[in-house]
Amino acid sequence: MVGTRKHFSRDLIISMLSKI
Repeated sequence: MVGTRKHFSRDLIISMLSKI
């Protein structure tokens, strides 16, 4: 996971989609 705030929101969405 990237530690940048810009990619934080995107990473969070990707993580949720990956969970499904």
